[in-house]
Amino acid sequence: SVRDTLSSQCSVRTVEGVSSWVTVLWVGNTLSWASGRGK
Repeated sequence: SVRDTLSSQCSVRTVEGVSSWVTVLWVGNTLSWASGRGK
């Protein structure tokens, strides 16, 4: 049904958003950790 399609698209977008946020946070933590070790 249309509702199922919309819900599946919404869940996919949510997963993509969460994964992108996790990637951003992971990169930020890695860079801060590397800069901390470099000092």
